[in-house]
Amino acid sequence: MLASLEKQSEINREQRRKLGQLVMQYQEIFNNGGTPSFFCDQQGRIIQANRTMQPNEFLPQIERHNWHVLFSHKVLDKSIELLENWPKSLNPVALSVNLSGPELLDDLFYEKLLRRYSESELLRTRLKLELTETSVLASLDETKKRLTSLANVGATIIVDDFGTGHASLSQLIDLSASVLKVDRDFVERIETSERHRKIVKMTLELANSLNMEALAEGVETKAQLDLLIEMGFDQFQGFYFGKPAPVEYWSGKFEQAGASSALGQGGAG
Repeated sequence: MLASLEKQSEINREQRRKLGQLVMQYQEIFNNGGTPSFFCDQQGRIIQANRTMQPNEFLPQIERHNWHVLFSHKVLDKSIELLENWPKSLNPVALSVNLSGPELLDDLFYEKLLRRYSESELLRTRLKLELTETSVLASLDETKKRLTSLANVGATIIVDDFGTGHASLSQLIDLSASVLKVDRDFVERIETSERHRKIVKMTLELANSLNMEALAEGVETKAQLDLLIEMGFDQFQGFYFGKPAPVEYWSGKFEQAGASSALGQGGAG
């Protein structure tokens, strides 16, 4: 088993060289309760031969070469590196890493996740795993077992796109999730559709009843934000708070915010 994993690791290193350099962009999660923000891995860019490739260019390559696990390795490594090297002068942030399913069934990737979470308090508190295609994930017994093991060592599991038919209530329970994201398709119509408002409110109540956190994604207007706050939401994501941007933008923004806060405290004194 060990020899097989070592051989696969060598193959992955060669594939990473072929895939190119990954550059991530991040989007802030706004917390109405005032606790530290965290980011959602929103978009990636691949650099090959000194040229930046857009997702519509490199995603077909990932599909053609079956590089889904390789791509997730890159995202995971980038995320861990960012957390471990986040400036001590800034407030800590957390990241969420998107998983689509095959990664958790890859022994090398799963063992890497399990080991890192078991060994690092930093990752347990600041690196969250966000699941997409939950209907596929939940139908696989081995995936559910692995998610449970990760949750047991402290990983935070986020269910994305809940309410669009990708995840049922039974799947939600089986996934050992602790955060529920309400899909943007419902949020974008809460101003004009009573049915959508009711669905969003019921999703929040479901999360509360299961002792889960709820996050509304796709917030684009103040009216949407006001309605969601009135319902009881306190975590939000969307263009209203900022578009995806490189980490340098966000660290600069947080540094400016910290300086402004310090000036305000000094003036009060």
